[in-house]
Amino acid sequence: MIYEGKAITVKALENGIAELKLDLTGESVNKFNRLTLNELRQAVDALKADASVKAVILSSGKDVFLVGADITEFVESFRMPDED
Repeated sequence: MIYEGKAITVKALENGIAELKLDLTGESVNKFNRLTLNELRQAVDALKADASVKAVILSSGKDVFLVGADITEFVESFRMPDED
């Protein structure tokens, strides 16, 4: 296993191919939330550090690949002063 988190796993397959799988634990769908985005950064860093990886397959452990973002988690990131 190259990387294992609660939303993303990366495992080496054959011939320099790795599989990055979205599978958000405890949820019926995959979505971009803070956990998933943080783990995506860590997973990509782990892939970049592994010189044996030549290609990456992106897959999902759910019926739907990805439903979008949980915008409630990002409200503060876009908050502007009332006068703006």
